[in-house]
Amino acid sequence: MTTPSRYPLRLSENLRHEAVRMAKKEKTSLNSFIEIAVAERIANLKTTEFFASRAERSGAKGLHWFFNQQDAGLPVMPGDELPEGVNFIKELLDKPSVS
Repeated sequence: MTTPSRYPLRLSENLRHEAVRMAKKEKTSLNSFIEIAVAERIANLKTTEFFASRAERSGAKGLHWFFNQQDAGLPVMPGDELPEGVNFIKELLDKPSVS
C-alpha cells in the first residue's frame, strides 16, 4: 500500500457542492469520492491510449481482415454471427476516405 500524500485541491463552489452531494449519496467521504473519480478517469484515459495504439498498429487493413473473415470461407463460431444490418460497417470501410 502506498503512503497517502496531501494535495491542496481547489474546486469551484458549484463543483464542490455537487461532489459533496454525490459523496453523501454514495455513503463515502468527499476525499474517497474524489480519489475514486480520479482513479476512474486515469483508467479511462489508459484504456483510450491502449485502444488508440492498437488501432494504429492494425489500421483499416486489420478491420477489413476482421470483417471479411466470414467471406473468407472460414467457419463462423456459434455466437459470433453478425446480426442483420451490420454490413454497414463493411460498407463504411470500403468507402474511400475523405481527407
